[in-house]
Amino acid sequence: MSVLSLETLQQVALVQCGKQNVIDLSCISYAKAMIRQNQMALRCGTSRMDEKNVSIDGISVSFHDHKTYVECTYAKANRIVTMKIYYDDQAIISMDIDSVLKKR
Repeated sequence: MSVLSLETLQQVALVQCGKQNVIDLSCISYAKAMIRQNQMALRCGTSRMDEKNVSIDGISVSFHDHKTYVECTYAKANRIVTMKIYYDDQAIISMDIDSVLKKR
């Protein structure tokens, strides 16, 4: 019985990891699109998109372009996750992820 319980717990943990990866990869994909669009706007002299709010897998995610990095923020399981995706005019160069408990 305990082996079955451990196996079930492992399966649940794998499913949760898979969902987290989907959210993180989707954030990176949205940030790349935002970076590309803003670089094109800079070249063409049109207006930039500095903020964007989307829903990824039922979770509200906000994106803010700070001209050298895109900040993605979302709340999940009483934590606030912040990803900073740094870029230059060629590509994404670095990324930081921070997670803190929500204040009550």
